[in-house]
Amino acid sequence: MEIDLTFVDIEDRMHLTFTSELKANSWWLSRRLLLRLLNVWTEKLEQIALPDIPGIFDHTHRNMADEHNLALEFDGPQPKNSPTRSGLQGELLTAIDLTVSSIQTRLTLRGANKEMTLSLSRRETHAFIEMLFLKSKSAGWLKSVKYPIWLDK
Repeated sequence: MEIDLTFVDIEDRMHLTFTSELKANSWWLSRRLLLRLLNVWTEKLEQIALPDIPGIFDHTHRNMADEHNLALEFDGPQPKNSPTRSGLQGELLTAIDLTVSSIQTRLTLRGANKEMTLSLSRRETHAFIEMLFLKSKSAGWLKSVKYPIWLDK
C-alpha cells in the first residue's frame, strides 16, 4: 500500500490517499483532527511499551527517541512533495478510532459516506506519525502545538 499526504493550502487541509493494487481511498484531514490524532497517537505510543525481548527491548531501558529513530531506518510511508493542488476528490474525515498495542496500531477512518480500517505494525506506525508530523510542520500547523521531543529530532 502506498500512502500520499499533500497539504492543500487553499483548503487549509491535508489530502490523504491510500493506494493499493485494487483501489485508492482519499480523505480530507482538517488541521484540528490531524493535530488531535498526532497528539493522542504519540501519547498512546509512549504509554504502551514494546513487548519484552530479553537483551534487546525491556521495560527498564525504554527510550522513545531510540525506538522512533530505529523504526525510521526502514522503508515506510513518506510524503510526496506534490505541488499544491485544488480540485482533489476525497471524503471529509469526521472521526478516527485509534487502538494501539505493543505490536500494532489499528486506525478506523470514518466519513459521512465511507469507512476504512488500517492495521499498521509498530514500525509502520512510527513512519506514518513521522509523515503526519513533517507535513504538518511544513504547513505551519505546529507553531502553537506541543509535541514530543523525540518526534522533532
